[in-house]
Amino acid sequence: MVEESPSEGLGELVEPQFQAEMAERIGKAGEKLFYLGGIKGEFTQLANKHYRKLEKELGNTNPEPLYQASTLTESGLKK
Repeated sequence: MVEESPSEGLGELVEPQFQAEMAERIGKAGEKLFYLGGIKGEFTQLANKHYRKLEKELGNTNPEPLYQASTLTESGLKK
């Protein structure tokens, strides 16, 4: 039997040095933030990785990511 992966889930914990600032900016002060996981999170990470590689081959030494990082909280995922 093949197990289905959820399209969204909690990924890795946001780095400690960015936690407080990012949480306050999105109105979730005091909550732990996680990067988007699941299929959507994996897609954005891989797309950004390959986009940066292509941009560097074209001469852009410091390319911006194709997709901005999406963050979730445990409470936000349960809703």
